[in-house]
Amino acid sequence: MKRFLATPDRDAYFDFLSLLVVMSTHENRDLADLQNAITWEPGQEIDFRTAKLRALLKHEITHFLDTTTTVWGGQYTFRKLRMLCAVQGNTEGYEDAGSVFALESSEIEMHSELTQAGAEPPASCDVVKHQLVDRAEYGVCVLVHYLKNGQTIHKVPLSMLSLLEANATASEFLSFIQCAQSQDDAVARKIETNEIEQRYLELLNDSERLEYSVFLHLVRIHFPYLDLSEQLKFVAALARYSLDSTFANLGYISNAIQRSFDNKELGDRICMELRRDSCKYLIFFKTVLLMYGWLKNLSDARVTEIQQHLRESPLEAIKQLWADQTYNQLMDDRAFRDLHVKSQETWMHELGVPLADGRIFGESQQANRAALERTSAGLLSFTKLRLLDAMLSDDTELVFPNRIDISVAAYCNEHLQTISSLDAAYRKMQHKRFYLDPSSDLIIRSSYT
Repeated sequence: MKRFLATPDRDAYFDFLSLLVVMSTHENRDLADLQNAITWEPGQEIDFRTAKLRALLKHEITHFLDTTTTVWGGQYTFRKLRMLCAVQGNTEGYEDAGSVFALESSEIEMHSELTQAGAEPPASCDVVKHQLVDRAEYGVCVLVHYLKNGQTIHKVPLSMLSLLEANATASEFLSFIQCAQSQDDAVARKIETNEIEQRYLELLNDSERLEYSVFLHLVRIHFPYLDLSEQLKFVAALARYSLDSTFANLGYISNAIQRSFDNKELGDRICMELRRDSCKYLIFFKTVLLMYGWLKNLSDARVTEIQQHLRESPLEAIKQLWADQTYNQLMDDRAFRDLHVKSQETWMHELGVPLADGRIFGESQQANRAALERTSAGLLSFTKLRLLDAMLSDDTELVFPNRIDISVAAYCNEHLQTISSLDAAYRKMQHKRFYLDPSSDLIIRSSYT
């Protein structure tokens, strides 16, 4: 199957069509080491290989969790299963299934042709600017410019890929930091922490992964007073906040974002897509920029308070920002959100497809959502997470302690034809998104916000 998202070193990937984590460079001979990485707990001794395997697993299971515990993930999966219905010949009621699913797939697959990498290391760029560009395939896109000494060095578009990879990478490096902090010796802890920070910079400086690291770079530039662990916890909290946003508050958030764009015509259009539950990466992007500007205009005492929240409870800082930007119009939508994801699970079951996505989504969101609202997956014990077992490259199953009771090898064999037909349809489809015509009367214009 195609590798839709992969870690920077290509050692593993998460497949969105089957919901499987695949350890593509590991076989049965690595099973004991992988199990040691899973069972390790903070405070225990750990070597670098085990820490690396644990971090790799945390990266990939974060993709699984984002897809099976958030509003965005439920929408992605439901629209994917509708396309499967069409692929299986259910034409009545599913005529638009491919184009609707392309709304989701295009936000992950798109934009690679817009990326321009320069010669300077990305992490050496100390200023970012952005522009809105109009593309016939996707509508309005955000293009981020990396500047050094006033010159644009790199250009990278924002996408859901950027958002998903930011959260997964935050989990990966938080896991590394957690392992390093378990060293008894203070000198060893310091050395390992320095090495982790160096590997993080190397990731940011990988010019082939600009779209994967753009949000990490933005947070690093705008919040330099946060240490790496604090930056990553903020990234994790903001990624979940963005992926789990609901219709109940999207209108108010969109209004605030719309006011912040200088290009009113294109800003109006992309914010209308956000109101329609697309382009959720905008929430992450604008939260970083608005938080930076907001802190500049607060009293010293208030700045100290918000910065403390950023360090200790970043979700609280995010909520306070949006309360301010929306004039306290946001509602506490937790009950609405929980009801919505439960409805998404019901809709998946009602489609009657042979795949177990509805069951997997249901068990994952019921068991994992509460913990992930408070803590990054990178810091949670594997015993606290309900997961689908992973596969090694030789089809060996990697079993998690609190597993969803599905034999993934048998499941893949049983549903090979179904998954293959969905995969084939995915490869053939055009990842273009339909969007409102620029002249549409449905677009809420800036003069009304």
